[in-house]
Amino acid sequence: MMEGEGTILAVDINPDRLERLASSAMNYQAENIKIRRADARDLTLKLADGVLLDAPCTGTGVLSKRADLRWKRTEEELENSIKLQEELLDEAANLVKKGGRLIYSTCSLEYEENWGQIQNFLEKYDNFILEKLDEFLPAEVLIEDGLAYQTFPHKHGCDGHFGVRLKRVK
Repeated sequence: MMEGEGTILAVDINPDRLERLASSAMNYQAENIKIRRADARDLTLKLADGVLLDAPCTGTGVLSKRADLRWKRTEEELENSIKLQEELLDEAANLVKKGGRLIYSTCSLEYEENWGQIQNFLEKYDNFILEKLDEFLPAEVLIEDGLAYQTFPHKHGCDGHFGVRLKRVK
């Protein structure tokens, strides 16, 4: 989509995911993707036009692919995920320049990791607003008057996901 212009910085703490990303980038000859292994909470970066935070989560939306998770998830893990997501959202918010976008997504079905997390974010950050998603996604996956999307495996025939698009307005 960027036609080789600009720079995409991909940051992840997991080396296996970065290796898969590097392989995919090579397959698509996407030379403008820079890959860095790091904890996103410990980075110092320039302000960006856009930040995509594919947040670590409990993964309750992908249980059909990860049956092992069914027996491993605990209340404590949910609480830890919520805390980590909040910290990562704080870091991501500080990387978006005025007029830029912050995309937040999870593969979770849990309210606390999704819409609840975004409501808390918006209470802290009055310089971000939610943007409608109706020009990007079908109506059947939109929630909250089109300001977010949520898919459910039993309803939509795909993994469970959540996402919003936030714009920094000041």
